[in-house]
Amino acid sequence: MDRFAAWPFAVLAYLLVVILANAEYLWPNYDNDQPGMFRVTNREQCRRLCWYHKRCSVYSYSSHRGAPNCMLRSGTLATLRCGWIHEVASQVPDNGCALRPCDNDEVCVPALGQPSYNCLSVPSKSGESDGSSAPPSGSAADGLQFLAFRLTAGVNQSAYDKYVDSGTHDDTPQARASLLPGCLTLNGSLPCNTHYRSRLLDEWPGDAIDTVRVSVYNNGQQQRYVTFNGTGSTFLSWFAQDRVMASDWTDVRDEVLHRRGGFFSIEGFKYKRIIYRSFYVNRYHDGCSNDAGWLLVAEKDTCSYVPSAGPFPVILFSSADTYVSLTEAGYNKQADVLAVTVKFKKTPVAAFSGRCDA
Repeated sequence: MDRFAAWPFAVLAYLLVVILANAEYLWPNYDNDQPGMFRVTNREQCRRLCWYHKRCSVYSYSSHRGAPNCMLRSGTLATLRCGWIHEVASQVPDNGCALRPCDNDEVCVPALGQPSYNCLSVPSKSGESDGSSAPPSGSAADGLQFLAFRLTAGVNQSAYDKYVDSGTHDDTPQARASLLPGCLTLNGSLPCNTHYRSRLLDEWPGDAIDTVRVSVYNNGQQQRYVTFNGTGSTFLSWFAQDRVMASDWTDVRDEVLHRRGGFFSIEGFKYKRIIYRSFYVNRYHDGCSNDAGWLLVAEKDTCSYVPSAGPFPVILFSSADTYVSLTEAGYNKQADVLAVTVKFKKTPVAAFSGRCDA
């Protein structure tokens, strides 16, 4: 925790629990120029919440009936009753986010020391000029999600080693300055030469996390996904069969894994420095010709179904809606990106009718 701003501790708690927990409201409401409603404890928190996201231009605050609420929007000042206070976004003068250094699709988080801020990234949306993909949708994980890890195929770098490399944060200003433009999107056709690792993996606030999602992509198009219950998890334990909530692999949650050869693990499987598989979801593992499963990232491999040409890692997945034999053509589908995205829990907010009772 000493990496985060010490001033004040309540701001840190607010950023990680309130800003992130409510973040799903932020992007959709900006797109529609409609108010985003947040529960706060005072007006200053509302002001800061607006400034930490560059797309907020106006905030409104009300403590009507003892339930302080904050509305953010990208439009102009609104006209509301019931004692609402409306103000144009005003600068936060006393931390690293004062100059709004983050991009429009990021939330600024003050940090202690240098650099004095971090930018939490959100995967780029579809339909934009860079051709990037939308955050995953269509399941319990709908809504804004933060990109915790982006595994990039063919970069000659161990995905697992990068995932567990505590202290490596690609969302710091210095690291972001050296990232190629594709590394913050879900589109593997855009240039990226590394795996992206967010500081969320080190801080992993399990009690505040709602869901975690693993998705594989080709050219920005989602191919398969698995959504996990992230509540109470660690940055490794969320990836488990008993936490699966939804997937377009219909059997990945309930299929019994072989008692000796089943894998459902980020760390995966290693053998004599010649085979190393991470993000391994396998029903049966007993020699190349007998392997059957859903997903693997080949860091090193000698089995014939793993393409020998081209650099590692190689992302392989079942293109069927069930597990398949790894030797079948239906399994030997490659992805260029594997993304881990995190959705935070909602904070209950009092409904606002736009009018006061007499």
